[in-house]
Amino acid sequence: MMKLRTGKGLVLASCLAGIGFVAPSHADAISDFYTGKTVTIIAGYPAGDGFDLYARLIAKHLPKHIAGSPTILVRNMVGAGSLVAANFVHEAAAQDGTNIALIGSGIPFSPLLGVKEAKFDPVKLNWLPSPNVDVSGVVVWHESPTKTLDDARKRETLLATATTNSTSSFYGRLLNEVLGTKLKLIPGYNGLSPVFLAMERGEIEGHPSVTYSTLKATKPDWLVEKKVNVLVQFGRTRHPDWPSTPFLRDEVKTDDERLLVDMAGAPLTLGRPFFLGANVPADRVQALRKAFTETYRDPALRAEAQLLRLEFADEPVSGEEIQALIAKTYAAPQAVINRLRALYDVE
Repeated sequence: MMKLRTGKGLVLASCLAGIGFVAPSHADAISDFYTGKTVTIIAGYPAGDGFDLYARLIAKHLPKHIAGSPTILVRNMVGAGSLVAANFVHEAAAQDGTNIALIGSGIPFSPLLGVKEAKFDPVKLNWLPSPNVDVSGVVVWHESPTKTLDDARKRETLLATATTNSTSSFYGRLLNEVLGTKLKLIPGYNGLSPVFLAMERGEIEGHPSVTYSTLKATKPDWLVEKKVNVLVQFGRTRHPDWPSTPFLRDEVKTDDERLLVDMAGAPLTLGRPFFLGANVPADRVQALRKAFTETYRDPALRAEAQLLRLEFADEPVSGEEIQALIAKTYAAPQAVINRLRALYDVE
């Protein structure tokens, strides 16, 4: 019996010794690579936008969670609702773990919807954890005659969007399709800052897909002072701060429409998605996934996020979860994909 226990002890000691040997080697490889390096977060939205605020806060706290403590910079690369940034990180940026894209949650589904300008395969990209799950809504200025969802069915409401094939335009067409609204989409507004200014000026009436977290972070006074009306909300679940606002999935009437709405709402589960290029070494992907998760849980970041009114979920959406959701969405029935493509109207 003593020999058996001794044997187990020797085997356990041998395993622990092996683990002790391998783990520092992996950590050293990551530290050796990132020491003295600059990591750039390519944010696909303008400075001051909600996405930009998240990028800069994360960049501030991320270095201490990466072995080697690299410098983290944020670079804004605006265009096509962040599609330009996504293409850049996929095609032109170094594939070594020093370039990270932060893009709109609809961009990973652009190839699925037939957007020819999307040069990447989202299933092959390396997705990093997202800080939260979003709920979006149709937001209109308080002076607009459109006060409710029923009003939006009766009168034409002018809503700003980025481009014809942007995420915001897609959601506007989706709502017109399944709810019978008369939302008129006006492209040409890159980022929400010019949209919000145009709303205040009375140039347009609102926007078809403002996330609650962005509105809270950039225009909290609008919520407190009731400067805007939210006609309908959509996402995985309704937001607790919008308890009386209609929820899109509850408003549709058929199973086919519910499936369509679920597919269309998949991007909101991604929140604010970050990714690395498809050819980044696996050990660096894993190291950055771990670093992002630790950063989101960092008490210093969460305290600062509270002051900035930025939402960070108690449990972030992991890179693996995002990877699986994207793969599942791309494997959806072709009939649903075709209907989504028709709504996207990329021609």
